[in-house]
Amino acid sequence: MKKALKDLLGSKKFLVTLAAIIVWVGGKVGLGLSTEMVLPIVTLLGVFVGGQAVADLGKEKAKVASDAIAKASAAITDITDISDM
Repeated sequence: MKKALKDLLGSKKFLVTLAAIIVWVGGKVGLGLSTEMVLPIVTLLGVFVGGQAVADLGKEKAKVASDAIAKASAAITDITDISDM
């Protein structure tokens, strides 16, 4: 539970989403924030979270490709070692 909370608090997407929720709630509760002030901020934060998600997806694809290359390389090395015997 502690690790999950620590990971969550270390996530840029979570922190930005939390900031957007705080700004939105502040606008709804009546802290003197107009819709014209709140909407662009929340929109910008939402776009950031979406962009970060796309970047994370790209990182994951690169990691999968890198792992596949490493496995293929290891397999080729194993075949080469066997044929040298």
